[in-house]
Amino acid sequence: MKKVLSVGIVLFLFFSAINLQAQWIKLYGGVDSDTAFLIQEASDGGYIVAGTSRLNNSNFSYLSVVKLDSNGTMEWHKSYSGSSYISLLMIQETVDGGCILGGGSATLNQGEEAVWVLKLTPEGDIDWTESYGRIVNGNARSIQPTNDGGYIFAGSTEMAAVGGQDIWISKFTATLDVEWQRAYGGSGVYYVYDNPIEPTILYDEDEVCTVQQTIDGGYILTGLSRDPRESDWEALISKLDASGDIEWKQTYLGYLGTICIYSVQQTSDGGFVLAGYTSYRVPGPSPQQNKDILVLKFDPEGLLEWKRTAGGSGDDCAYSIQQTEDGGFILMGATSSYGLGEGDILIMKLSFSGEIEWQKTYGTCTKEEAHSVLQRSDGGYLASGYISSFGAGSRDFLLLKLLPDGMISSPCRFINDSLLSNTNVSLYSEDADFQTGFSDIIRGQTVPSFEHQSTALNEYELCSSNPLLAVRATDGGTTDPPPDTYVHNFGEIITVSAIPDDGRFVEWSGDVTDENLHIDITMSYDQSVCANFAQREYTLTINTGEGGTTDPEPGAHVYDYGTVVTVTAIPEARNEFIEWSGDVSGAENPIEVTLNSNKSLIANFTPVIPEEEESWLDKIFKIRTCAIATATYGSPEHPHVKVLREFRDRYLVESRVGRRLVELYYKYSPKAAMFISKHKIIKLGVRHQLLPVIVFSYSMVHLGPFVTAVIIVFLFIVLVFFVSCRRKKILIA
Repeated sequence: MKKVLSVGIVLFLFFSAINLQAQWIKLYGGVDSDTAFLIQEASDGGYIVAGTSRLNNSNFSYLSVVKLDSNGTMEWHKSYSGSSYISLLMIQETVDGGCILGGGSATLNQGEEAVWVLKLTPEGDIDWTESYGRIVNGNARSIQPTNDGGYIFAGSTEMAAVGGQDIWISKFTATLDVEWQRAYGGSGVYYVYDNPIEPTILYDEDEVCTVQQTIDGGYILTGLSRDPRESDWEALISKLDASGDIEWKQTYLGYLGTICIYSVQQTSDGGFVLAGYTSYRVPGPSPQQNKDILVLKFDPEGLLEWKRTAGGSGDDCAYSIQQTEDGGFILMGATSSYGLGEGDILIMKLSFSGEIEWQKTYGTCTKEEAHSVLQRSDGGYLASGYISSFGAGSRDFLLLKLLPDGMISSPCRFINDSLLSNTNVSLYSEDADFQTGFSDIIRGQTVPSFEHQSTALNEYELCSSNPLLAVRATDGGTTDPPPDTYVHNFGEIITVSAIPDDGRFVEWSGDVTDENLHIDITMSYDQSVCANFAQREYTLTINTGEGGTTDPEPGAHVYDYGTVVTVTAIPEARNEFIEWSGDVSGAENPIEVTLNSNKSLIANFTPVIPEEEESWLDKIFKIRTCAIATATYGSPEHPHVKVLREFRDRYLVESRVGRRLVELYYKYSPKAAMFISKHKIIKLGVRHQLLPVIVFSYSMVHLGPFVTAVIIVFLFIVLVFFVSCRRKKILIA
């Protein structure tokens, strides 16, 4: 008996270890662009993955659903033709082993959307008896099942009466019959006087991010709110009761940028955890906004318990957060601060107090993105998204089955440590201007417009004993072997060749960087390479201003890559060439242009006035600088000198007296300017004396004579009043 028990224990531990170690990274895709948005652990130990696929060079999308076993092997794959726009928002397994999908899709009418629930059988066929649809005046952004078997839908609309763009929420039965529907939004109305006839009226803008049912039968809502006169959005958080009435509401604002909440979940203590990003402006010559991960923890009454922000040198954002069995949290997002490529998947494990326990990036040399993460029943994690460097299409479904520490069972160079740190970004909260009203958003019934279609799907595994080689090519050529993903034996040497077509070969990029047409790759790990091609011919477009022509003549001229073209500007009689502008600048004539891209240039000419026909005043206005001001401020481009020059050109030259003053100024000012330029103390004194003149000139140029006159009269009255008061005080004394 003891032997039997011992053998049983050993076998149990052995198979448990095998099951725990069966972790992997797999890709599933066809020739189209495939993105996995939702994943559900099935009752049989497998997984249901749902996403959308977009036809290449088309706006047409369709639904894709894949059923996998516990090892990630496809059991079946089904596609359902859709429309130009599909948003997939919900997946839920049903008791019969099938699933229900929820989402929205485009209709023929602008501003409308069809929202639907689609019931699939355990084999992936559509069960039309349990599939329903409705037409809404707006768009759907969140769909969740409710405890009574119905659904809660949320989206944005401009048809409600609360404000401008508002949030709508509808509670449906299992058959999509409306139980109640509400609109929510700010009440702000703003008048912008941007035209002389009538002001523009603006309203608060509100958008929904997600809605979920809470344990008390109510709902937690997150969204965005904005004063339309501002560029930054505020994070909106509101607790609703079972009928949609507001229990509490708050907005959270960043001091330096937008705050956005993508994910919310009620926690085991009855509170809420939210994740998204907060942005801040980075100073510099080209100011930009960087994003940091934001996690907020609230108690059941909406009071903030703690906040955590984390980031690096790039953009970092959280898309999903779920509470784990140990009371902590698993966070999934994206990062450009760390990782291998343009943007990598980020998964981070947090403690119950929000401290980072571990963080990993998952990515290749291009861009990967995850949209959903969950904790499996065995304690590991499952994440879904897309990958663009490997697979059959421009994007393929990406599925990661991870150990509790974020790793897989075999070494993998695409999994790396992330070093995001606490950034201490400041936030502040205030009571939200958030009101509700009844609104008829739901317009009628419809049948979900999906039909089963046949599409092929390939399955690949990264970081396995058989490494993958992904070969890609840009427009203008192909490769040998043709672009695709190939499975090879470990250590195999593969020759890949670039074959130019109507383009010229530039270089290889990806895991191999080389300018040779042929490269040898040793398959010791998964690798992705891309043959980059460019145009063989480029166009030089030549234009001219009035007063001349060019050789070659003006127009579009096509040349081979690298050709050096000599262009000569030829002025007409009584004209002279000034300069080139466009993609080439300078006054050199002729000029040489190297064609390594499409280029355009303009030859600029100006009339030449004979000396005997040129008046003294015209000579004066060839002098563009104000001599004394230029000497005082050291440059003709100084802002104060420019103001004086603008005043001269706009006002003085328009009158006979003004033109005479300008003539006298240019006759006698050069000697004074020469003297001023040599004495620093005199420069300071002249600057002080010129200041009132500059202020007057600026007011005349930018505010006009009327406003300037009003200002002068006002200053005169103030001065008289001040002098009068001063005299009274002296007399009294």
